[in-house]
Amino acid sequence: MIDSIYYNQPLSEVKLEQLRIFTRAILENSGWIDSQILNDFYQVGYQKQHVLEIILAISFKTIGNYVNHINDTPIDSQFISGLPSNNSDKCPKTNH
Repeated sequence: MIDSIYYNQPLSEVKLEQLRIFTRAILENSGWIDSQILNDFYQVGYQKQHVLEIILAISFKTIGNYVNHINDTPIDSQFISGLPSNNSDKCPKTNH
């Protein structure tokens, strides 16, 4: 599933696929969501609370990334193996 999300491939489970589409739309459009994407998201059972939770998760991840980039925080070596193969060489510092 992680590779499918990373490489923007559809997920087989409908509800998770709508979550993937919705989250990607938020990220790609800086929060400006097409009404059809939002309606599709609600149609599979998500609610406004879920929208806010997704925005909050994106916010936490963004803040964490900024802090780690500025502080040059190394990635723990046990997490490097979980990165998609074409990205592991972009992580120059690891914490062994």
